[in-house]
Amino acid sequence: MERPASPTNAPNVHVTGGVDRLIWRLTRHLDAFAPRAGRGDVAPVVEPALTRAETSFACSALPGYRTPDDVTRFDPAQSDQYAMFVWFCSNEAWKAGDLELAADLFLLNKGLNGIVCMWDTPLPAVFLWIHTVGTMLGKAEYGERFVAYQNVTVGTDRGARPAFGEGTILFAGAKVVGGTRIGARSLVSLNAVVINETIPANSIVAGNSPNLTLKTRRRWLYGDYFRDEANRA
Repeated sequence: MERPASPTNAPNVHVTGGVDRLIWRLTRHLDAFAPRAGRGDVAPVVEPALTRAETSFACSALPGYRTPDDVTRFDPAQSDQYAMFVWFCSNEAWKAGDLELAADLFLLNKGLNGIVCMWDTPLPAVFLWIHTVGTMLGKAEYGERFVAYQNVTVGTDRGARPAFGEGTILFAGAKVVGGTRIGARSLVSLNAVVINETIPANSIVAGNSPNLTLKTRRRWLYGDYFRDEANRA
C-alpha cells in the first residue's frame, strides 16, 4: 500500500499529516499487529472516532494538544493520543457491529501501546491516558474527566465493579478493584491498592486496603490536565 501524497484534515481537529495518512498508518499497524485476510476499509470508523477524539482532546491542557493558533491537535506520533484514538475506533467498530475489527483494534492497542481496554468498556466522553504502558481498564463506571497513568489496574472482584466520580485521577501503579466507590475529584496515589472501599469526594488515597491513608485534597490539580479548570481555585 502506498503512502498517500495529498493528506487532508478533519474539519474540527488538526491531524498531523492529514486524515488520509492517518488511515494509512492505522491500516499498516493493523496489518502488523492483528493480520487478517479480507479486512475491510477502516475509514468508516475513523471519521466518528476523530469527532470523539476532538471532543476529548479539546479539553486537554497537556502539551501537544493545541496548535500555536489554538486549534485542537491530534498527532498520531504522540502515543497517548494515538492510543485513545485507536480505542475510539474500536468502540465505533463495536457499535457498528463489526466485532472482528473491534477485536483487531483492541489487539493493536495492546501490542503497540501496552494498554488493555476492551472495545465495549463504558469510557466517558472526556478522558486522558498518560503513558499507557501496563494499564488495564476493566468494566467500571467511569466519570467524566477520568485520568489514568501507566501501570494502572481497574478490575472486578466477584462480579463487583468500581465506580469513579467525575475528575478522578489514578496515578502510576494504582489498583482499584471490586465494589470500590471513588468520590469526585479524588486522587489515587502511586501504587495504592484500593479494594472494595468507599472513598469520599476530594480525597487523596494512599496505601493498601484495608490500611489506607486518606487526606483531603487541598491543591486544585485539574488545571494541569483540563483547559477550563485552569482558573479555578
